[in-house]
Amino acid sequence: QLWDAKEAILKQDGAVGLDLQPAAGLWPAMAKACAGVLGEKESVTASGCDREGHPLGLLWGIFCSLVAEVSRAFSIVGMGVLTEVRVSRTRMGGEGSKTAGGPEVDNGGLLPDNRREVSFRIFVPTDGREPGPPATLMLRTKDGERALSLEVCAGRAFAFWSR
Repeated sequence: QLWDAKEAILKQDGAVGLDLQPAAGLWPAMAKACAGVLGEKESVTASGCDREGHPLGLLWGIFCSLVAEVSRAFSIVGMGVLTEVRVSRTRMGGEGSKTAGGPEVDNGGLLPDNRREVSFRIFVPTDGREPGPPATLMLRTKDGERALSLEVCAGRAFAFWSR
């Protein structure tokens, strides 16, 4: 049901935000798992997230569910799934600033073809609770012709076409 309501938006815009259903204790557990994997680093890629008992296994499972829905919606056969999850600290920019290294979507109408990948992001607050200040995920095409702004909040997953 969550996906069905948003599928048309992904097809039209090439990006979508999905609010995951709240589950008691989910975000504190995910915050703890992310903190454990990240340690003091700014960013880390955790491998083997498909293995039973991996601390990021639940997040990886959510990403797999999103892959299945994208595959179904766009009739993509044999879509591959990485078994790693990248965890990083969000860099906050001041008013009017642009945070370097933000995600870019490729040019080409934001729709899938044989050169594109679908990327997913889930924002997990470090304390496992709803964050206070508002935040926005900015997506733009590499040539700057198109930009999308999506509100960030705990438990919101994003899917977008990338390269």
